[in-house]
Amino acid sequence: VDAVRAANRAVWEQADADPDLHGMGTTIAAAAQVTIRGEERLAIVNVGDSRAYRLRGGQLSRLSSDHSVAADLVRAGELSEADARTHPDRHVLTRVLGVRPDIEPYVADGDLARADRLLLCSDGLFNELADDEIAATLGAFADPDAAADALVQLAKDHGGSDNITAVVVD
Repeated sequence: VDAVRAANRAVWEQADADPDLHGMGTTIAAAAQVTIRGEERLAIVNVGDSRAYRLRGGQLSRLSSDHSVAADLVRAGELSEADARTHPDRHVLTRVLGVRPDIEPYVADGDLARADRLLLCSDGLFNELADDEIAATLGAFADPDAAADALVQLAKDHGGSDNITAVVVD
């Protein structure tokens, strides 16, 4: 959380110092193995619509929480997850790194298992691929780098209309 807040402040200060960069912002998803009360846990932070997923036993779970108008509507029960994928405001972010001097990231922690595979990715990946495609691709490669490369290529093949970032960690 402190690192995300520091990154936010650095982006905000850079944009504040250069009028050409005014309004500049970005999203982030990060994961770390942490010790909480003597137990090894997985900590997740995110701001915006970059996501963290976990593949465990072939099942894909989203660990992060999007900060967008559509995601807010889903949390309020006014929109289904399926409808959020095509909602006209799905790309309108409600929280972004660097737009304000201070930020409050989404924070979660979870258990860790030896065979877990984590995916940190930008919206350019998950907007192009269904969860079952992501899960199948993550499970198809023993090497995490090969899985990340395959996901990026698959997203490009599906249209690749935005920046595509994928980090896979076992």
